Amino acid sequence: MILVDETPPSDRMLTTKDNPWSPFTDYEAWHSWDVGHGYHTASLLARVCVTSLDLSDSIINQSIDDAIDAIVTLNASGMHVVAIRPKDDRGEG
Repeated sequence: MILVDETPPSDRMLTTKDNPWSPFTDYEAWHSWDVGHGYHTASLLARVCVTSLDLSDSIINQSIDDAIDAIVTLNASGMHVVAIRPKDDRGEG
C-alpha cells in the first residue's frame, strides 16, 4: 500500500490541480469541468480501483484510497492531486 497522507478516505478525493470546482461541495460542476477538459478523472479512478460487489464497504473504501494514492504517485499527466475535504465541511465541531 502506498500512503500519501493519513487523511481518512472519506475526506479525500482525486482531482486535478487546475479544476476550480470542489468535488466535495459541487460534484456536478467539478465533473463537468473535468470531463470538458479531457481528464476523465472519475473514469481513471474506476479503471485503477480494484473492486467488486462481493467486497465489504471498508475494503472498497481502502481500494479507492489505494487507487487515489497510486494515481497521484505515478501522476502520468502531472495534473492529478488529492483534494482534502475542508475541515469545516467534515461535521467536526
